[in-house]
Amino acid sequence: MYDPLIDTSPGCNVAYPDSYWAAISGHAPQSDSAPENDMDVDVAIIGAGYTGLSCAYQLAKIHGIKAHIFEANQSAWGCSGRNAGFVLKSTGRLSYPQMIKRWGQSTAKNVYDEVSRGLEITNALIDEIHRSTSIDCQIQSKGYLRVAHKPAMVKPLQQQVKLMQRLLNEDCEFLTAKHIQQNYFASPLAYGAIRFKDSFGLNPLRLAWGYQTLAQQAGVAIYTGSPVSQISQQKDWQILQTPKAKIRAKKLVIATNGYTANGLHSQLDGRSLPVLSQIIVTEPLNDHQISDCHLLSSNVVMDTRALKYYFRKLPDNRLFIWWSWRYHR
Repeated sequence: MYDPLIDTSPGCNVAYPDSYWAAISGHAPQSDSAPENDMDVDVAIIGAGYTGLSCAYQLAKIHGIKAHIFEANQSAWGCSGRNAGFVLKSTGRLSYPQMIKRWGQSTAKNVYDEVSRGLEITNALIDEIHRSTSIDCQIQSKGYLRVAHKPAMVKPLQQQVKLMQRLLNEDCEFLTAKHIQQNYFASPLAYGAIRFKDSFGLNPLRLAWGYQTLAQQAGVAIYTGSPVSQISQQKDWQILQTPKAKIRAKKLVIATNGYTANGLHSQLDGRSLPVLSQIIVTEPLNDHQISDCHLLSSNVVMDTRALKYYFRKLPDNRLFIWWSWRYHR
């Protein structure tokens, strides 16, 4: 397993991990071979995950700039192809009441507007993928439950619903424990929940491949098996060293996220906190098992613990369970 605190590189042309998403998603779109000759480019992007692929597509579509992406392994090999596939307005650890208390209502509203815009852009990209490619992102029914995992969390969730409805015009509702058990799932640790109506689950690897295909259709070059081992500056040029070629770029985007090795760029060294996460996907559940769990919905679910637990029922009736914790060394 790649460890950014130890490993100097995520590898070179490493195959996709043996994961559920890789097993069910089919074949990745064809990429360009690693460059063998030096080249000059307007924009170089390191990393072919969501950020790098989306950035390249938007540069080409909106600004007519044909970026070049350099990926160490395969497109969406890292986080973009291994996540839970939750599409929602995520704001991190702080609730909106906490943001208002700390920074004021205006800042909280700006945060809300930004994450809402992010969801709008993602939905627009998914629509474009389904119109312009043969890739199915496997979107499930809309709905996201943020569940109170203990009684003390019920009142804060109720207050958050009222505030978001009043100040942010958010289309959400509070669900009682009884309503959750009757209409969504049965759990002794579900004491209530906020249900957001515009969030959903999908296949995260296919989403990334959709971004890749859109970018390639727009003329973007995507070089897999092309790790960047060193970045230097020469006057107004950024110099990227790949295994067989040196790339001179007028502009550089580093989109490596949790797979940014120390030493890649001095401004990024020591600025990441590794977080371990685990995903379990069960075998397909039979009717009796689904009935026992009272799994009546494929809405995505997350609880209010500091270290999160997520789950959802997949299209093939498997149960997808995800959890994470901070990694200290």
